[in-house]
Amino acid sequence: MSNEIKVLKEGLFKEEDGKAVLLLGHCLVCGTAFFPERPFCSRCGSDQIEQVSVSDGKLYSWTTVIHPSQENKMALPYGMAKVDFPDHKIRITGVSTETDSEKLTRGQDMRVVVAKAYEDEDGKDVVTYMFQPVEEGK
Repeated sequence: MSNEIKVLKEGLFKEEDGKAVLLLGHCLVCGTAFFPERPFCSRCGSDQIEQVSVSDGKLYSWTTVIHPSQENKMALPYGMAKVDFPDHKIRITGVSTETDSEKLTRGQDMRVVVAKAYEDEDGKDVVTYMFQPVEEGK
């Protein structure tokens, strides 16, 4: 087994001040935020884009995936979540670290983390961003 890691898709997240953050684009003309970041605004077409980062959001909806698909290599079951980031008026879909739907509630605090999605054929851990429930008091 290898200790090497590979990022599932580059440019979606980074570590900032000791925590994982998602990288959004924010249009300086119309104020639209979008993920993933791109060189132009999908709303107004402007190329005046700044990069902003988000880490903490609120759970909007969730599900547990129990059926395999050819496109996904993650072990079953795994959670999926839509998380709102109100400061930027954006809702982002991603994997949830929590697979038990009964432990999640709408409006619950969620945090971006980087975690292993699966192991590739060369034994490398493939990592991506995920949403993790924030424990009380943390």
